[in-house]
Amino acid sequence: MLHWYEDSNETVTPVTQRRWTTIVECARHWQEVEDHKYKDLAAQVLQNIDYREDIVCHKKCVDRFCNKLVLSRAQKRKADDDSQAPAKKTTRASAGIPDKGVVLPQICVICEQKDKWVMGKRDHLAKAETKDGGKLRACATAKADHRILRLIGYTSDCVAREVHYHTRCYRNFTRKTYEKVTA
Repeated sequence: MLHWYEDSNETVTPVTQRRWTTIVECARHWQEVEDHKYKDLAAQVLQNIDYREDIVCHKKCVDRFCNKLVLSRAQKRKADDDSQAPAKKTTRASAGIPDKGVVLPQICVICEQKDKWVMGKRDHLAKAETKDGGKLRACATAKADHRILRLIGYTSDCVAREVHYHTRCYRNFTRKTYEKVTA
């Protein structure tokens, strides 16, 4: 008798040849999965692999033993444990932490804020697209703004450092100073 669960209300039924084939197939799969409650039962089934007409079982026991969803989940867990994929590499961008001050955080270098609202609309951060940050470095030098010069670097590449600024802040910071610098 094949029996896996205590259920005194259910009657035992004879196992058909087809059903036995399914039980043996599931037992082979359960044998591959380590540390599962069905592994010992699978070993018992595989010891007597030949079909006999006197084999009886509870329908619920066979249904649970041959449940393909539970079996596939157990196999997937075993595969995941076996693969032991290396942990995903943490990069500067994914960590959100600048590496030795090379990459700047996503805040405006001028006002030092992430979000800025102008007349009810959000002023998005723009990224520097030129090595010198457009007029930004020239104006910071003319104004002797050492805070901004320290952030964007006196001679370094603004694109590589990922310098961000609000368009309104950039325009206000560079407006009059750049005219004096070029004149």
